[in-house]
Amino acid sequence: MQRPQLLRRGAFLFALSAVPALGVSPKSVEPTVVRAADGDVAVVVELTEPPVARYEGGIAGFPATSPAKTGITLLSARQDDVVRYRDYLGSRQDEIVERLRARVPRARVGARYRTVFNGFALSVPAASLSDLAKTPGVAAVHAVRQYFPTLDASNPVMGAPVFWSALGGDGQAGVGIKIGIIDTGVDFSNPMFSDGALSAPAGFPKGNASLANGKVIVARFFQSVSDSADTHVDPGHRTAQDLVGHGSHSAGVAGGARVDLSGSGRREITLSGVAPKAWIGDYRVFAPRAFDDNIIAAIEAAVEDGMDVINMSFGSSPAGDPLQDAIIRATENAIAAGVVATISAGNDGPDPSTIGFPGAAPHAITVGASANGHYGLSSLGVFEVTSGLPSVPANLVSVVGGACAGECSLPSFALSGPLADVDIVDGQSPGIACTPLPGGSLNGAIAVVQRGTCTFAVKGQTVQAAGAIGMLIYNSDDPAVSNSGEQLFNPSLSQASVPALIVRRSDGLALKSFIASNSSPAAVGQMRAAPAGTPPFAGAAIPDRLTSFSSRGPTPDLQIKPDLATVGLDSYAPCQDDDPAGEDRFPAPDPHRGAGSIYNASGFDFAAGTSFSAPRTAGAAALVKQKNRGWTPDLVKAALTETAARPTDSGKIGLERVMSRGSGVIDLAAASTVESLVLPTSASFGRVTTEAAPLSLSKTFTLKNQSSATVHYSIEAHASAGDSAVTPTAQPSELTLPPGADGTVTLRVTVGAGIGATEIDSEGFLSVSDGRMTIPEILYVPYWVRTARRTPAEPYLRA
Repeated sequence: MQRPQLLRRGAFLFALSAVPALGVSPKSVEPTVVRAADGDVAVVVELTEPPVARYEGGIAGFPATSPAKTGITLLSARQDDVVRYRDYLGSRQDEIVERLRARVPRARVGARYRTVFNGFALSVPAASLSDLAKTPGVAAVHAVRQYFPTLDASNPVMGAPVFWSALGGDGQAGVGIKIGIIDTGVDFSNPMFSDGALSAPAGFPKGNASLANGKVIVARFFQSVSDSADTHVDPGHRTAQDLVGHGSHSAGVAGGARVDLSGSGRREITLSGVAPKAWIGDYRVFAPRAFDDNIIAAIEAAVEDGMDVINMSFGSSPAGDPLQDAIIRATENAIAAGVVATISAGNDGPDPSTIGFPGAAPHAITVGASANGHYGLSSLGVFEVTSGLPSVPANLVSVVGGACAGECSLPSFALSGPLADVDIVDGQSPGIACTPLPGGSLNGAIAVVQRGTCTFAVKGQTVQAAGAIGMLIYNSDDPAVSNSGEQLFNPSLSQASVPALIVRRSDGLALKSFIASNSSPAAVGQMRAAPAGTPPFAGAAIPDRLTSFSSRGPTPDLQIKPDLATVGLDSYAPCQDDDPAGEDRFPAPDPHRGAGSIYNASGFDFAAGTSFSAPRTAGAAALVKQKNRGWTPDLVKAALTETAARPTDSGKIGLERVMSRGSGVIDLAAASTVESLVLPTSASFGRVTTEAAPLSLSKTFTLKNQSSATVHYSIEAHASAGDSAVTPTAQPSELTLPPGADGTVTLRVTVGAGIGATEIDSEGFLSVSDGRMTIPEILYVPYWVRTARRTPAEPYLRA
C-alpha cells in the first residue's frame, strides 16, 4: 500500500534508469556514454584469470584460494595462499597495463581489483576501445554505468525481539558480526553510530581512523575514475562522512546501536537496528557519483576487510544477461568468498520486470518493501478553531495534520479566516471541490474539502479560484487508500499554490459538524506550519502489505526475484543533520544531485523505499550468521527466505504473486529456530513452449539437516496460481536424514496438453515439514514457469 506522493521520481528514494549496460568482448566493441572529465570514456576491464574468490588452483606454485575449494567459510585476505595469489594477479595486471599504455598512451588507470574481480577501471579515448579489447589477457570490457540510491515499530514487525532472546537479548544481538554498508556514507555524529560497550576488533579501524570508532570500524570512500581527476568535483566529497543521509539511514536500520531518543524534533522512543551490537563498515561510493568501477572497488575492500554481510541499496535499470554484468559478477564472487549480500529490489513497481542491477544477482538476497506497523511524517501543520471559545470541542482546539510541500506549503505565521464547508457552498455532498464553485463564494475563507474523486491539485485550483486563502482536506473512508480515513500524509497540489493541510477523517467530520452549528457568525479558524522542533507524527498502520513502488520480477534471465520483502515504508532512522542542501553544499559535475537528501535537524527522520528494506535484511542476516557461525551465504539466505511469512488478512503480502513478494516477509522468530534448509531457495523454469504432448520439467534440491538429531521429513508440492494444466509433484514424499546429512528432493512440473495459447505465469512451491522438530512450520521453496502453446512457426523453446 502506498500513500499518495510518497516518493518522487528523481529523489534519493528511487532507483532511476541509468546508462544501458554494454558488455564488450574482444570481438564486439562500442563506446559507453559515461565520460570522464577530459572527455574520455570510463570502462572496467576484466582479465582472463579468475579472481581470488574463484581461483580453484591450476597454476603451478599457487594453491586454490576459493572457499568452495578450500572448505573455509569466509575468505581471509591475510591467509598466505590468498596473499600470494593476489600478488601474482597484481604482477600480471602490471604487465597488461604496460602493454595497454603502449597501445593507448592516454589511458588512465583507476581502481584495481583482484579479490572479487580481476581487472581495473580505465579512462581511455573512445576510439581506442577496439585496441583495448584486443590486448592479450583482456577477457571483456564493461561499460561503466551510474547508479542511484533506491530510496522502532519495524523490529517487532520482523520478529526481531524473539531472535534477540535466542541470542541472549538485544545486548548480544549482532555481537562479533561485521556489516558493510556500501552507500552514501555514515553520519558519525549520530548516537546510533556510537556504542561505549563496543571496541574495534584487532586490525581495525580501517580507512579514516579519525572518523571511525568502536562501533563504525571502517571509514572509507571510493571515487570513480570519472570523478577522481575532475576539477569540478569539490574536495569536500572526498570523505566517508555522509553528506546525504541515505547511507546513515541504511546503516541505522541494519545495525544501529540502541538509543533512547529525546530532544527537539525527535520522537521519544527507544530505537535500534535489527542487529544493534554488530560492527558497521562504512564504504562511501556516492562521492559524489557511484559507477561500476568505484562500487566494485568498495565490494572488494569490504571482502578484504572481513565483512560478514554487505548491503547495497542502489541500482540501475535491468539490461542484458545478469551473469555478464561486471558488478553482478563482483557481487557473486563476494558471496563465493563467504560474504552475504543484501540488495534493494528497486522502487520501480508495480510494473513487472523492474528488478534493478545488481539486484538480479542470483545468490544475493534481493529485497522488496512492505509496510511498517506505523506510518509517519515530519512535515506537519496545525489547525485551530479560534471562534466560539470556550465552546470549541477539545478535539478541535489544536489539530495536527500533514502539510503540503512546495508552493502550497503553510506559512510559519497563523493564516486566519472564516471556515467554509464546501459541502454547504456547492450543495453537492460530500463537498469534494472537483468542479468550479461560484465566484467569490470562498473569499478570504479557509475551505474545508473532502479527499476523493479528483486530484489535490484540482481541489486547490477550485477553491483558490473561488477566493479561498487556505484549504483543509479531510481524509476519505476508502480503505484502499486511507486506512479508514485515519492515516495522514503530505499532499501535493502541483500547479495550485493555496496553502493546504490534510487531517484525519474523524477530525474533518467533527469540524463539519462544528461549522454547521456555528454559521452565524461564521466559525473562524487558523492554520500554520508546525513550529521548528515539533516531533514527527506517527500513527498505527497495517503491516506486511506489499508497497506498490517495490520492484517486481522476473529478472532479464527469467529468475525469481525479489527473494523476500520486509519493512521499507515509513522507516524512522538516522539521517544527516548538517545541511538541508545535502551534497549540493559542495560543487559537483551534476548540480542538485542532493535535492532528495534525507535531512532533519534532529538527526532522525522518516523515509521510504527498498533502500531501507534491504539493510534491515542485512541486519537479519547478521543475526542468522551470529547464531550459525559456520553457515554459508546460501544457508543464511535459505534461513530467511524459507521461513518467511505470507499472511493473507487485511490485504497482506500472502495475496501477492511470487514475482512480487518472493517467499514472503521476513519472520525472524521462525528463522531463529530453523535447523533444516533446502538449496537452492527457489526454482525458475523460464519460458516454455510446447506442442499438445505433455512436457516434464525437473529441478533437483538438496535438503540439509543442520541439526544434531535424526529427522523425518514430509515433502509436498503445491500449485498456487496459473494454468491448471501445469501440475507439480515432489519425490520422495518422505525422507529421513541423520544429523548433519544431506538428501535429494526432485520437483517435477508437468506442462500438460491443455495449456493456453497465450503466455501464462504459473507458480507454486515445495513444502518441507518435520512436525516442528527442526522446522518451525514449513520450509517454503517457490517455483515459477511461463508457458504458452507452440505455434506452427515457433520451434520448441525452453529459455
